[in-house]
Parts: sequence; C-alpha cells; structure tokens
Amino acid sequence: MEWSSLLEAVPNRLSCASQSSVVDDVLFLVRKCVRRATSSGSVDCVCAALNNGVALLETTFYQHLFGAVQTGYPSTTFAAEALQTAQNAYNVIQHGKASEAGPDLQRETFLTAANNAKGTADLLLDLRKGLEQEWSKTQRSEIEAGKLDNAVSQLSDVSRKMHHLASLAMESLCKTVFRPKLKTSCDAYADIAHTLTDSQLAEFEAVDPFIEQFNANLDKQIASFESVLHKENFQTLLLTVCSEVERQMERVIMKCSFNRLGGLQLDREFRQLSAYLSGIAGWTARERCARLAQIVALLNVENVEEAVELREATRTSSIARILSASDAIKVLQLRVDLPAALVQKLEL
Repeated sequence: MEWSSLLEAVPNRLSCASQSSVVDDVLFLVRKCVRRATSSGSVDCVCAALNNGVALLETTFYQHLFGAVQTGYPSTTFAAEALQTAQNAYNVIQHGKASEAGPDLQRETFLTAANNAKGTADLLLDLRKGLEQEWSKTQRSEIEAGKLDNAVSQLSDVSRKMHHLASLAMESLCKTVFRPKLKTSCDAYADIAHTLTDSQLAEFEAVDPFIEQFNANLDKQIASFESVLHKENFQTLLLTVCSEVERQMERVIMKCSFNRLGGLQLDREFRQLSAYLSGIAGWTARERCARLAQIVALLNVENVEEAVELREATRTSSIARILSASDAIKVLQLRVDLPAALVQKLEL
C-alpha cells in the first residue's frame, strides 16, 4: 500500500478515540521493512531501511498531521456558527448542496490528527524497544552495534516531535473552545459583590452565587472531549484548561475590590475550584493554580503584618511560580479595608 493512499484514508478508517488505523498501517510498514533488512544480515542495510522510514515519518506523515492541526478546531463562538450557517446557505443556493468540508469534518480531522500524533509517538517508542530486543540476540561488533544504536535512536527523535505536535493541538483546542467560554464565565464574577457584610456572606454560603455553576459548566464542556481524545491527549487538555482557568480568574479578580469577608468568600470558592480541578486532572492541577492560590491567600490576610509574614513563608517554600513583589502589592491594594498608605510602603 502506498503512503499517499494510507494518508487519504485517515478520515474514514477510525479506531478507538478517533485514532485512525493509518497509524498502525504506517508503523507496520516501517517495522516490516526494517525486519526484512535485518534478515539480510547487513547492518548497513538495516540502517538504510531505518533512515528511509524515519525520513518518511518526519516529512510526508508528519506534514500530513501538522496540516490538519494547523487548520485548527472549528470555532464554537456564535459569530463563527452564524458565518458557517450563512456559507452553507450560500452553497445550497449556488450549488444545490451544502459544502462537504464543513465544521464537522474539520472537527473530526483535527481530533484524528491530534490522536494520530500521540498514538504514533507511543508506538515509535514501542518499535524501538522491540527492535533493540531482537537485535540483542545477535552478537555484533562494537562498530556495528553503534551504527544500529544511532539509526534506531532516530525513532525517539520522531516520537518527541509527534508528542510535541499533539501537545500543540491540545493548546490550540483549549484556545479555540475553552478560552472564549471561560472568559465569559469569569467576567460574570466581576458582577458579584465582593465587599460583603456578615449577612451577605451567610447568604452566599447558603446559595452559592458563582463557583458551583462555573464548575458544572466547565465539567460539561470537558466531558464532551473525553471519549474522542487519546487518553494522554485528554490529560494534557485538562492541565491546559487548568492553566487557562487560573489566568482568566486572576484577570477578573484583579478588576474587583474586596474586604475581609469578601476574601473569605473568595477562599471558599477557590477551595471548591481547586478540589474540582485536582479531582479531574490530578494533583498537578494544584501546581497549575499556585499563583492563584497566593492571590487568594493575600486577599485573606487580616492586616499588613500578616501579609508580610505570608510573603516570607511563600519565599521559603517550594512553590515554583511565586508572585513578584509588585504583583503582591497590587493584590493587597484590592483590599479596601487595608490602609492604602501602609500597603504602598510594604517591601514584599
């Protein structure tokens, strides 16, 4: 089977989680060629077969996947959907049928390419391991062993390249699908009161004004991708979304004003958010939200002295993403019940 016919079959021959069977086909051809070369008894022949296989993987196959990822996941915003509807209507009027290259096909092609990239990355490492185990059964000179090791190491290089492509795809997916909705959801947080009275704090405890619905909406959106993504791609997407949640929440928090009770409510909301994110993405999600955790902690101090102590403790901790002194001052300035003059003079 020719490479071109294999690649043309990508959208139509799918296995689990939208991964095309072309991955197995391509790796089978490479493995078959290398094993046939091995049967010749010539190390140079084996190296040549590997070099040719790697060249095809790095060029023809990679570019095919890269093109699909670069095209991107179709936008899910209202404007994009309205434009697509208008284009379909135009095609029906002009040609009597809707365009076949619509958002559904683009969506499937993108997800398949991302899954194929990750699947290829994993299988290339398996292929290298299998070849090395087979070769270890034959006694060879140091020079011949060195040639084989150098040739087969190229499979790991291509694997890293494919893994990186899959990661880029998940970043693109987050940017296109999750960022717009997260931005809209987080913007609603600014409309809620954050300078609270005791009665308002009690009311918010009884009827949550934001975070429960925020988590529910995010969970629904995330769940729609679990069945269509490679397991590791889905995990990468989860962590990427965690980082995006932190960025959007920090952005909107910095637009608000808080008092001590408002800080307590924010702490309550952050704990719920952190528990949810770590529940779906693992402990690493907490690391992704380390900066937001520091912001919440600063907004919960009772006085400026406690803020200084908190900063000292943070600097001596193992937290990787520590707020800068200027950022810490900006956060404390959100507290309307702390002396502005003292906050401005703090050396954090």
